[in-house]
Amino acid sequence: MLFGPSVPEWAALRQALRDAADAVESDLACVLDAPGNLWCASHPIDEAQQHWAMETVKEARHALHPQTPRGAHLGRRVSRDGRAAYLRSFSGTYVLLVALTEPVDEVGLHRVVDAALPEIERLTLALPPPDGPEARASAALGKR
Repeated sequence: MLFGPSVPEWAALRQALRDAADAVESDLACVLDAPGNLWCASHPIDEAQQHWAMETVKEARHALHPQTPRGAHLGRRVSRDGRAAYLRSFSGTYVLLVALTEPVDEVGLHRVVDAALPEIERLTLALPPPDGPEARASAALGKR
């Protein structure tokens, strides 16, 4: 993705993710799509963290139903490579991942995610398409 601070929606999404991560004392909250591509993260992350987040989402989606990863609903705690995360899907194709540090206040985590998700969803959907302004029109027509 070629998003960055110069895109106002991306900067606002990063702040919303940072606020959610901070509220649950997490070092990472991020938005990924169904195939596991990273769209935005609360904090700068290195390649290893990005890979972990991407693979965590891919594995969780595949575990739900390997034939239909898009549109499957996630709202669960998962663990991968000794690290836990809470995943919540939204808008049919996106996933909010919040990395967890033990111990976790599950009630507080769910409260924070429930409160933050509408704004995170709004900002994610407001991002310009990564392939330029014509990408959404082409996708709507079934072209890729």
